[in-house]
Amino acid sequence: MYFSLHTKITNLNIKTDKIENDVKILLVSDIHSENVTQDFHVKKIIKTINEEKPDFVIIVWDLMNKPNNNYVDYFSAFKSVKDIPIFAVKWNHDIMRNGTIVNDIPKSSGIVFLDNSVTKNELLNIQIVGIIDKSAWWSNSLEDIMSQVEFNNSDLFTILLTHQPISLEKLKDYPVDLEVAWHTHRGQFYWMRKVVEWMNDYAYWEYKLWDRTAFVTQWIWTWWLPFRLWTQSEMVIINLIKK
Repeated sequence: MYFSLHTKITNLNIKTDKIENDVKILLVSDIHSENVTQDFHVKKIIKTINEEKPDFVIIVWDLMNKPNNNYVDYFSAFKSVKDIPIFAVKWNHDIMRNGTIVNDIPKSSGIVFLDNSVTKNELLNIQIVGIIDKSAWWSNSLEDIMSQVEFNNSDLFTILLTHQPISLEKLKDYPVDLEVAWHTHRGQFYWMRKVVEWMNDYAYWEYKLWDRTAFVTQWIWTWWLPFRLWTQSEMVIINLIKK
């Protein structure tokens, strides 16, 4: 349980000439709300936001293990966060069975969902792109999915949010500076790491290609069994540093 409950802060530093001032981002993934967590991690995230004071927050979910109306109430606590935008994307667990429940969260929390959409901040010179989960692609290719999103301004520092990691080589035709992915859980148990590496383009940590970066986080909670072995609960501070 130590590895599940003790959340470490990982720092990712990226230098870029696309921004005028340094930018600080808090990244959280895979909350997987279930009866054992209640609102524990939501309170932890809000506490970290208030301590770190990022320019904005990205919460990349599986928000819930299974859609449940009771869990929606936990996220209303984000309403207490003032003057710090919170963006989120929902993924495979969030749309299981009655996948509409998760759509009630923005109404009560003020969190902005990005589903095959883009938000731009001209002041920070950043655009954030969220694309739909691979598990919902069916026969659609990556090109089909990416064509639904308008983010052609290569002058802005572009952050792509994708549930399952996509190799930077596959993204070479798109103006992506930073890819953020999760889903792998780093195997959750150490003996699953090789399976995760085999099944995904990337498994965990930072990857570089050309002047681009991909980062796969090992997430904040657990799935299936409420413990982890030698993979640790994690939140990430992304520091964009003016080159």
